[in-house]
Amino acid sequence: MAFYVEVFQRRFRDWVAAVCDAWEYSLPNEAFYQRVRERLTDWTLEWIGYGVDAGLILERGLQFDVAGNALGKGPYKWFSQRSGAAEPQCNWEYYVQVAFFARLWEPCQEASLRLTFEDELMDLAVRRHGRLLWCIEVKEQAPQLERLLAEIESHGAGVDIEAQIGETIHCGKPSTW
Repeated sequence: MAFYVEVFQRRFRDWVAAVCDAWEYSLPNEAFYQRVRERLTDWTLEWIGYGVDAGLILERGLQFDVAGNALGKGPYKWFSQRSGAAEPQCNWEYYVQVAFFARLWEPCQEASLRLTFEDELMDLAVRRHGRLLWCIEVKEQAPQLERLLAEIESHGAGVDIEAQIGETIHCGKPSTW
């Protein structure tokens, strides 16, 4: 098991314990943790673990923030409390979103680009000198992405857009840095 997956698993159990204490839930059984691991995949867990370990994902009690976030932004909630639920409900898309934030942080820094989190209506954005270069929409499940792409395609029907890529940013797994 990768080191950063273990970092995530330890910290996730701490987050769950804190939210259960605050919301007066019983601690969930091991099946809960297994469902989370299966749904998020090792790739996502590894990048979140790396982000926490590297100080890119900042733990704020029951919530989190990200490095370099603008004043007035965040913190964000790992979990939601839903009526009738017996355990914390993961805010799944945030987990995937912070994994991509951690994944893109170093390459953006190396290219003198600014990576932002929850930038206006964008999940992630990459800017150079304040100018938007990329808008990154994160979806936790493939059907969500398929719907989004179909909507985008319907809005762009008949539009001829030329895209030019100015530079390539190479990203590796934490274990390759």
